[in-house]
Amino acid sequence: MKKLLIASVISLFSLHANAGLWDSITGLFGSDEKEVTEEVADQAATMEKQAASVEKSATSDMVAQGMALLPMLTKTLGVTETQATGGMGALLQAATSLLSDGDSKSLLSAIPGASTLMSAAPALKKLAGGEAEGGMLAGAMGAAAEYSDKAKAASQLTSQFESLGLGADMIPKFADTASSFLDQSGKGEVGKLLSSTLGGLF
Repeated sequence: MKKLLIASVISLFSLHANAGLWDSITGLFGSDEKEVTEEVADQAATMEKQAASVEKSATSDMVAQGMALLPMLTKTLGVTETQATGGMGALLQAATSLLSDGDSKSLLSAIPGASTLMSAAPALKKLAGGEAEGGMLAGAMGAAAEYSDKAKAASQLTSQFESLGLGADMIPKFADTASSFLDQSGKGEVGKLLSSTLGGLF
């Protein structure tokens, strides 16, 4: 009986010890798993930050490239920065109004910062009689615009350029300079698209 009691006590202590050992082992693996999970999460967060940084840098480069068109316009055509910005924006508005959705997207994506330029284009003002403001030429072209999308685009461009202090003769010069810029940027096909779209307006 005494031996049986001693054996029972030893078994109880052994079971308790093994349970503690098992808890330690599972705790060890659980700790490792937690550390691995945290490490993966940290790596994912780091990669996400790096991707965001690259995207931001690429966007800044694109806008900078688009804005490089403005110095080219001011230097080549002798216009002010305000005239260059507003005139190019008006030109893009006219071109996209005549192009298909696909061609419009190609043009706008080829000129980084295009949306900024377009937002800088002069707003079209209407006179009391509904005629577009901008002088006799704009008025005559506005009357013809009822019958032609191209005539409408030409009328709007003329009005916008006159509001910038520029004559209608500057419109094809803007278009040619923009096409040259696209050629130099390796986007000659888009440059030809712009020229062919606006070339017949004036």
